[in-house]
Order: sequence, then structure tokens, then C-alpha cells
Amino acid sequence: MVLSEVVQRIAKQHPDYADETIKQCTRLIVAHLDESLVMGNEVQIRGFGTFSLRRRAARVARDPRNGATVNLPETYVPHFKVSPKLRDSVQQHAAVVFDPTTLKTDD
Repeated sequence: MVLSEVVQRIAKQHPDYADETIKQCTRLIVAHLDESLVMGNEVQIRGFGTFSLRRRAARVARDPRNGATVNLPETYVPHFKVSPKLRDSVQQHAAVVFDPTTLKTDD
């Protein structure tokens, strides 16, 4: 689902709000999440999950095309930890929505 689909879905459930207002609100939320993470803050949305940064240490890797070694610098990547409430909700509803025989697994 992309931003425009989220906006459409919210607009259907709340017709008293203009589409542009909904779009601005969702963009503001994303912008504030981004800003908080850039500042090194953790963002917790109860019942949904926690956004944070994870440090990846500098390391030596190999270029798969030619086998040459490449020095990768330390970097920070966004991380999301799902809340137990959301995890349980997904587990309860996923079996109804998805056919277990067609799901890809990590196995």
C-alpha cells in the first residue's frame, strides 16, 4: 500500500475530512518520524511498534562481480520493532486472509 492508497482509505472512512488534509497529515507524520530518527531519537507508537536506528559496524566485504574486497564504512539503518499487539492481530487475521499453502516462509 502506498501513500495515495492510505489517503483514499482514510478518506472513505472519514468523508468529513478533505483528501488534501489527510495527505498533509500523513506526510507530516512521516516527516516527523524521519526527523526524529535523524536526530537519533526512538519513536514509539503504542499498539503499533517502535522505530529506531541500528548501527552497522564498518566491515570488509567482497564485490560479487569481480571478487575484489571493498571497505564498507560504519552506517546507521532504520529499524522497526513491531508491538506485541500488532503482531498478535496479524497472526489472528493472516490465517483468514491468506491461504497457508501459498505463503512463502523463511524455511
